[in-house]
Amino acid sequence: MAITVGAHRGYRTLFPENTILSFDQAVNHGADMVELDLHLSSDQVLVVIHDQSTKAVFGTDYNVCKTSYKDVLSKLRTIRHPPQPMPTFSDVLQWLSDYPDVKLMLDIKRDNPANDIIRLILEELTKKNSDVNFWKKRIIFGLWSVDYYLLNQELLEGFDVVNIAVDLKKSFQFAKTVAAEGGKLHGISFLHLIWYHQRYRTELVKFANSNSLVLYLWTINDPYLVKECGVNLITDDIGMAKKALSGVPSGRNPTWRYSMGCYFKAGLFSTVQFLLGRDYNLKYLALAMKKFKLL
Repeated sequence: MAITVGAHRGYRTLFPENTILSFDQAVNHGADMVELDLHLSSDQVLVVIHDQSTKAVFGTDYNVCKTSYKDVLSKLRTIRHPPQPMPTFSDVLQWLSDYPDVKLMLDIKRDNPANDIIRLILEELTKKNSDVNFWKKRIIFGLWSVDYYLLNQELLEGFDVVNIAVDLKKSFQFAKTVAAEGGKLHGISFLHLIWYHQRYRTELVKFANSNSLVLYLWTINDPYLVKECGVNLITDDIGMAKKALSGVPSGRNPTWRYSMGCYFKAGLFSTVQFLLGRDYNLKYLALAMKKFKLL
């Protein structure tokens, strides 16, 4: 089967992330799917931004969930050029109407109210097209916690749902819980570092195959991993990924530094699984991993 290439927050390498411009450029460069992040503002507007804080992308520090979109968030512009506004989910759906073959994967952040967020998303979808079956072919729900599925199982029926995960055991349990409730998980979108660890990678692939789950890896920005992983991928750099998949040479060969990097990433992933298994708070490790673009 053809590999699906998803754009992580749009064409993030070259354009301001989670903006209409970034999504547009991603699709124009060959993205099959756009992955984006949703938060709910204080005035109940679904907005597209990764962090709860606006500081990293827009410079000023507002808590999205405690701030009005109409009065404040709509007026912000990205630090990165060209300056872009924060889009609403409604804006994205309007943009999507020009691309009938492109899917959206919605990364629904855990600070969203589990009782309301899926319903609000569906309300926005049906404002654009009242036929919910139309959207079942276009929208993938990305959930971190199985609670969001259990509280909205009826609303999610017929939609593709993936578990976005960094914890292997919890991801397996997510799929088993969905199955026990009579549902069907579409797939797992897993942190790409797992691919550097042979044992964990084997466990994930075996579990996915035995349960007919589609695998996605995020965020793959290395041309060698793009070519080697053989599964659906989510990347910041659509241009690089499409070239790598088409067989265009990357212009360099793996070096001993690259091999050492792979060894380090395998060890880091193993460490993360160890700490997660013992319920350690990984906040500062996650921040460090973000800084070094490992998340």
